[in-house]
Amino acid sequence: GGLVKSGAAIGVFSAVASKAMASIGNHLGDAIRRFDTLNNYPKVMQSLGYSAKDADASISKMSDRLQTLPTTLGSMVSLVQGISVATGDLSIATDAGLALNDMLVASGSNAQLTGAAMEQFRQILSKGKPELQDWKSLTQAMPGQMDQLAKSMLGPEASANDLYAALGGGGAEATVTMDELLQAMIRLDAEGGEGFASFNEQAETAAGGVQTSMANMGNAITKGIAGIMEEVGSDRIS
Repeated sequence: GGLVKSGAAIGVFSAVASKAMASIGNHLGDAIRRFDTLNNYPKVMQSLGYSAKDADASISKMSDRLQTLPTTLGSMVSLVQGISVATGDLSIATDAGLALNDMLVASGSNAQLTGAAMEQFRQILSKGKPELQDWKSLTQAMPGQMDQLAKSMLGPEASANDLYAALGGGGAEATVTMDELLQAMIRLDAEGGEGFASFNEQAETAAGGVQTSMANMGNAITKGIAGIMEEVGSDRIS
């Protein structure tokens, strides 16, 4: 009652409302990009020969899995599209893209290293084997997870360099295929390996810090605004 009489309550409400509107305004551009991504992704994937059902399942899985991680939907869509071109299988591309993202988040790499690693991974798949610069980008961004991947595929004494050679890097004869690499990543993302948790669990643990929580909060605001736009409808907005 005292606050109301003094007018302080009105001032507090005004300040809170102002901050809320400013936050919405700051995230509006990201929300529009997310909205367009959600609407355009199925169309793009259908133009590449995938069914609407598969495209919808892919975007839904990505959106659900990224809710507690700092990765934006746009960057994940770009990664999955690149992998799908190389694999010809959207389901595998989606799972492999999410696995790679979990590995990167689990390592705690910054945005620059993460972006570079995603691009180099796409290039490795398109070439069919890694080149040294491609591999360095991956090992720099997620050294621990690359070591875990190598040991799970080649044995407890193996290192990331051994996996590089096994994939045909450095002129060596390939003994491991790209498909086997993707399948191992997907399996370890869900199940983990001997002596270490799944990549997904590692990512969830690594994403528990304050900085990541702030990023997640921003993503939540973006997602909320995009959800409102979805209810209004693309045609009516246009």
